Amino acid sequence: MPVKDVDVVSVPVSDPERARRFYVDTLGFELTRDDESIPGMRWIQARPAAGATSLTLVTWFDTMPPGSLRGLVLVCDDLQAEYERLSAAGVPFAQPPQQWPWALEAVFSDPDGNLLVLQQGEPTQEERSRMHSTEVSPDADRQVHRIYIKASREVVWHALTSRETTATFGYGAPVEIELTPGGSFRQLASDEMRVHGGLDVIADGEVVEVQAPERLVHTTRFLWDPETVAEGHTIVSYELETSASGATKLTVLHRLEGAPKTAALVAGAEAGGGWPEILSDLKTLLETGKPLAG
Repeated sequence: MPVKDVDVVSVPVSDPERARRFYVDTLGFELTRDDESIPGMRWIQARPAAGATSLTLVTWFDTMPPGSLRGLVLVCDDLQAEYERLSAAGVPFAQPPQQWPWALEAVFSDPDGNLLVLQQGEPTQEERSRMHSTEVSPDADRQVHRIYIKASREVVWHALTSRETTATFGYGAPVEIELTPGGSFRQLASDEMRVHGGLDVIADGEVVEVQAPERLVHTTRFLWDPETVAEGHTIVSYELETSASGATKLTVLHRLEGAPKTAALVAGAEAGGGWPEILSDLKTLLETGKPLAG
């Protein structure tokens, strides 16, 4: 019969009482055993409140010196909040929260130097049900696109404003933006667009508001189509919020009063997929390391 579960993991420590205080009082584990029924051995066992696997704080394995453990993964619902709580309690972090293709993680150590990984749990079912949300019709004056991305606000902000990253998702057209009110906004043609004789600059505008990494507002105007040029500049705003699970809720509001041609383009009603495709591509890139077409 195959193995069906992991019951206990041994954590090598030098001072059982100090380790107990750390895992139970600081991390919040539930103490499930603490006795000295075996002479010369204090058996301390604890587990996460919602977990099945326990940690045993061991001092009796010569081949496991204190501080030699690496890579034990602990899961929480809100990594940023837990990072702030533990940091305030004096827990040393070797790596602050960082988005990897597989998960959002931070790395910290216990009093003996054992390195533990704190990992963001999966989004709740309620959040999953509204990961993608669009309120739009092709001729609307106001389009709202919303998506949840398993990355920090700082990572998403950088992806939206970095020339290097904007060239890797959506239409592959890099953005140059001066992040100050009154600064310029330009979207440059991708290499593929240039091969087909496209303009060097395909959109222009002006920055209206910057509150990194929470809110960005700028105007934009598509330059490759005489109709969209005649319609003039429209207004795009980005709102970045941290959800209960630690994911970033990105909301894009595009105000399109008097710009039906532009509205149809960004809704994906004509060539390309518009905002829905761009945001889905951004989500895929930040969560997997590769764009949709990668």
